[in-house]
This record gives sequence, structure tokens and C-alpha cells, in this order.
Amino acid sequence: MHRYFRVVIIDDDEDVFRRLDERLHIEPRSFEGDTFSIDIRPVHVALEQSPTGEYAISSRTIERLVSACAQSPHLLLADFGYADRSVMGQFCKRSDAGEELSQQDLAGKLLTISDLVEAARLYANDPSVDSYKRRTIQRNFLSYDRTLCLYSYAGKAAVAALGEIEARATRTHAAFPNSTVERFDTRYLFYNGREFDWPNPNSKHNPRFYAHLLTGLLDNIIRQKLLEYVLDDARRLKYVRVQRITWSVGFVVALAGSLGAAAEWIGGRVVALASAGLWSVAVVLGTFAALWLLLIGFALPLVFERVMSGLLPKPAQGDSD
Repeated sequence: MHRYFRVVIIDDDEDVFRRLDERLHIEPRSFEGDTFSIDIRPVHVALEQSPTGEYAISSRTIERLVSACAQSPHLLLADFGYADRSVMGQFCKRSDAGEELSQQDLAGKLLTISDLVEAARLYANDPSVDSYKRRTIQRNFLSYDRTLCLYSYAGKAAVAALGEIEARATRTHAAFPNSTVERFDTRYLFYNGREFDWPNPNSKHNPRFYAHLLTGLLDNIIRQKLLEYVLDDARRLKYVRVQRITWSVGFVVALAGSLGAAAEWIGGRVVALASAGLWSVAVVLGTFAALWLLLIGFALPLVFERVMSGLLPKPAQGDSD
């Protein structure tokens, strides 16, 4: 059986999406007769600017999100912050010049996954939107209840608005209360915090290099989560197999017992008829009984095989294509 492991990746960095094809290893995996394929569904977060200069999640982004979540994802990978690159460049220059940036400076210019969820919630509650799309984003995104891997880089210019990684994870869990949030601080993982990060003179931070490192991290996360999914599914199947074997053996024993009881009853009737001198009736009844038992004897192995071949459960809706 061919099954799909659906992964939704949410980010605002085009360099990340350009490198996904070359960095992700999505070859199908086989396990216990099933083939698992990784289905990558990228969602590029685009921002739109208002006349006042503030930014908001674009409607095109929400439409991409609806499309990516047409079926419930098995894994959600999301960047925490979203900003226009030119705006962040200006903030970096101001920070590099020694200016202390506050959360108020970045308000309306540096958005987060909480803003994305709020935009999706407004979309889901908009009566002018197609009802199917509203149900889809509500069920498969806003009510997401599986693992959410949050990755986040917050340099000197952004940490004032975003907070430390623990605070970012807390805010993400508040936006997805049913999910399990796993956090990945890419500033620490890639640059050991401040040691190799901007504005250190020996900084290794570069947008293209960061995208290369990040997609490698995402590849490792996806492969690990696929393995966990396959193993969890195998444990569930093992329980279902044992449960169904119990019911199947019970069914076969009951059927064989019923067959033996019926044969004993028919045999008693044949003997009684013969003892009463009704030989012709006894012979006819005995002949029909023998044919009936012969047919049942052929059918019983077929029934047994059919029952035992159904030990594997059918995949849940949405787990196979």
C-alpha cells in the first residue's frame, strides 16, 4: 500500500524554498509491505503594506495555506517571524550604528506566526469565503493537533520584538493549543549564539548560507518524524493484528463447534429413523447430510483464509492516496 507523509513548510524566505529540492531527501521508504512517500507542501508567506506603512499577511498567503492544508498535515514546520527583507536591512543598519531597537519600533513591520494564525482565523470566519475553504483551514490548520516544529532565528535587531526562543515557543503554543511544539533555535544551532553571528566581525551569517543550513536541518527533522510516524503506526498495527487474531480464532472455533453440534444432531435423527424402520428416509437424509458436511468442509478453509487475511486494518481516511 502506498501512503503519504504530508509536510507543510511555512516560511517567508524565498532562498529556503529554492533550496528545498536539492537539500531534501524525499525518496519513498518501504516498511512491512507499505511504501511511504514524503509529500512536501511549501507555503511562502508574503506580506502586503498598508498606506500607513504597516505590514499584514497577504490574502495570497492564506490561499496558499488553504491549498497546502487540503488534507491534514502529518507534520508542520514553521518559521516564527516574517518581515520584508529591505525593512530588516534598515533595522540591522540602525542596530549596527548602536541604536537600541524596541518592540514598538518593530511593531507592524515584523510579524509572527501568531499574526498568520489570526489572519487565517479571520479568513475562516469570513462568510464571503467559500465554505469548503473555511472548513479546510479551520480543521487542518487552526485545529492542528500534531507536532509543530518551530524554527527561529532572531538576531540582535529582532530579538527585542520576538523575545528569546522559549517566549517564541510559548506564543506559538498559544496559537496552536492542540499541538506539540518543538523549538529549534537556529541562531544557536548554526552560529553558537553571538559567537559567529552578526554583528561580530567574524560573522558567518549570510542569507544564502543560512538557507543552505536551514534546509539541511529541515531534512533531518522530516526524516526523523517520518521514522517516528512509521514506528508508531507499526505499533498500532501490531495491537490491531493481535486483537483481530483473537476475534478471528474465536469465530472459527465457534463455527467449528456449531458444525459439530449440527452433525451430531443430524446423525441422531438418521439413527432414530433407521431404528424405526424408515430406511429410505434415513438414507435420503444421511445422503443430504453427507453432502452438506462435505460442502461445509470445503467452505470452512475459505472462510478461515478470508477472515485471517483481513488482519491488517484499512488506513484511516487521508492516510493514503
